Amino acid sequence: MLSYDDHIDLIEYGYAMSEAGSSIGSVRRTMSGREFQLVSTFSNIRGTEVLLFKFTSTYGGAAKIVFVFVGSNQVYDWFVNFWAWGTRTKYGKMHRGYYRSWKNTELRQWLEFWVDHYRFEMIHFNGHSAGGALVKAFHLDYKKELRYLRSLTIGAPKVFKKRQSTTFIKCYKNKWDIVPKMPFWNKCMKVIKRISGRHAVKTYRHEQ
Repeated sequence: MLSYDDHIDLIEYGYAMSEAGSSIGSVRRTMSGREFQLVSTFSNIRGTEVLLFKFTSTYGGAAKIVFVFVGSNQVYDWFVNFWAWGTRTKYGKMHRGYYRSWKNTELRQWLEFWVDHYRFEMIHFNGHSAGGALVKAFHLDYKKELRYLRSLTIGAPKVFKKRQSTTFIKCYKNKWDIVPKMPFWNKCMKVIKRISGRHAVKTYRHEQ
C-alpha cells in the first residue's frame, strides 16, 4: 500500500517534471525506495497538467497506478482559481473555474483511455491545491466505476457548495492553510500573505 509520504513524493515530482520536463519511461524512486515510471502526461493551453505514474513493482498483489494532478504553477492557473462563481452540475453547484477544467474534452478522453487501460489495477488519483480540486471532481466520476480507486488531496480548495461523500478519498489540510477554506469572499486577502506559507507541499510531509 502506498504511504502518505509516497504520495507527497509523487506530487513534488509532478511539479518538478512539469517545470523541467521528463521523458516518458524515465524511472525515479520515492524516498522510501519504491521505483516508479512515468507512463504518460497530459497538458493543455488552459494550464491543466496530469502525469501518469506506474510503480515498477507490485505491492499487496496489485500494480499501483497513480494519476498526479499538478496544482497551480502557471499564470493562467490563477485565473481558474479565482473564477469562483458557481455552475450547476449533477453533483450540485461547482466552482466555475474547476468546472471548465473538469469538463475539458481532451482531458476526459486522455483520462478515460488510461483508466480503461488500467481498469483492473489499483488506481490512485492525487493532487495538491488546484490539482486536488480536480481530483475531488474526477473521484466522483469514477468511484462507482472503478473497484480499486483511491484518492488523496492535500491543500485542495472547496469545489462543490454542498459537502460530497468522502468514501475512499482522503483530504489533508494544514491548520493555517487558507486555500482549503476557499472559495470565500470575506476578509480573504487580509490574511493570505500572513499564512500562505502553510500551503506549500513540503509543509504537508508530517501533517498526517
